[in-house]
Amino acid sequence: MLLGVPLFVSSTLAGVGSCWRCKQPRWQRIGRAARTGDAEYIVDLRGSDIGPDQLDSLRLAGLENDGVETNGFAVSEMVQNGSLLTLRVAEFADVADPHLWTLKQPPTCRSTSG
Repeated sequence: MLLGVPLFVSSTLAGVGSCWRCKQPRWQRIGRAARTGDAEYIVDLRGSDIGPDQLDSLRLAGLENDGVETNGFAVSEMVQNGSLLTLRVAEFADVADPHLWTLKQPPTCRSTSG
């Protein structure tokens, strides 16, 4: 408390959590998705640097990343067989040029103050 006013230090200023130097998560295109049935698509993962830990935030959207969050469709099921990933989305999903996207998380940012 300073001069009778409570003093609050944000977690950012205290070196906890994210800071201004840290990058925000961003959408990364994995590859073109080919429709194989009703609400079912297949994606060839060869040449992509996606790992198993990035398969939890997938969306089916168009070619450009400006509408992935708002116009894309969440993947509800997926099965990986070698380099092929079969996925399902909502039955009403209709994407003109479908691509699979993942939300790439940046490395954890830690403060080195102290």
